[in-house]
Amino acid sequence: MEARFKRDYNHNYMILSVQEKDNYRIKMICNNKIKGLLESHISSFNGSYELYYDVSSKQPLSRLYARKEMGIGEVVEVLSSVKILMEELRKYLLDSDSIIFHPDFCYCNPETLKAEWTCYPGENQTWHIRELAEFLIDRVNHSDCDAVELAYGFYKMVKADCFGIKEMDELLQKYGREREFEQPEKEEIKEENLYDAWGHEEEKQPERLTLFEKIKKLIMNKPEKEAQIVPFASKVQRYESSPGREIFDEEYPEEYTGETMVMGVQSRKSFRRLRSIKKGSVEYISLDKLPCILGKMEECADVVLKDISVSRMHAKIFEENGELFLQDLNSKNGSYVNNLELDSNEIVKLSIGDEIAFGNLRYIYE
Repeated sequence: MEARFKRDYNHNYMILSVQEKDNYRIKMICNNKIKGLLESHISSFNGSYELYYDVSSKQPLSRLYARKEMGIGEVVEVLSSVKILMEELRKYLLDSDSIIFHPDFCYCNPETLKAEWTCYPGENQTWHIRELAEFLIDRVNHSDCDAVELAYGFYKMVKADCFGIKEMDELLQKYGREREFEQPEKEEIKEENLYDAWGHEEEKQPERLTLFEKIKKLIMNKPEKEAQIVPFASKVQRYESSPGREIFDEEYPEEYTGETMVMGVQSRKSFRRLRSIKKGSVEYISLDKLPCILGKMEECADVVLKDISVSRMHAKIFEENGELFLQDLNSKNGSYVNNLELDSNEIVKLSIGDEIAFGNLRYIYE
């Protein structure tokens, strides 16, 4: 099933063609806000009808977990959304046959992980549930025993063709139980109490130095905390535990009030990179490690762009046959190449010298 995407003002839509307009199911999903379903409306295009699904600020399940594993919380969230949706469909005299249970057609909020599914009236779509089960098996964190048990339990249920509300409820009760997390006890600070001459306990005060003593310490090169003067546009590299990611902190003068912060691989010797177009500073984004996802949500992005105009997962840069491509990832404020806005999920080829924008942030590909 092939979907196309369109950006319309502040909304992004996934579009699927349908054969008829007056189908009972189409009327039900377009005229009602059904919990667990993507909101949709129908429109005509070139003499045929199309269903527009609102996927603004959401990401498909397949993309969200393309490179990271799912724990028990994520698996429970996905399967619970399936069960809740099946219960909701009954209220509107609908069934699960018209739901596309495929990870490409399940859209989630990257922060809350709330999942919404695609209802496509027409032929039976139930067979997609097997692809969802296989996806969970492939992406589950195998060191998380509860997540593994739940994912494999769902896979066995689907394989045995006993997929229903009752079976889903039993499965979630058996394997999807909420785990109790023990709150770590706060470490007590063990230090001797200070008493004044009268025997009263007094608070420990920070050491106060006179101007002369401060100057003396600087001369003797024995500051209390190591300080380093960093140029305005320089970066200080800090390696994180996350594999394949390098994050750079920035230090700015006190008068700097900007909100943009680039966190990613940066090197002036990079073979391919993006150079920022910004007065007062120069920032580089290395493109040596691809594919590369850019956005403001650290858990999902390889390069974090802390700017209000940037979406949580904004765009993706990847390589095919030695050529670089840019794909908009359903961003709210859009991605641009040479001042031309990309449609939602559109892919364009990049050439040296192209001007690229992610929301309000602009770069040159060099």
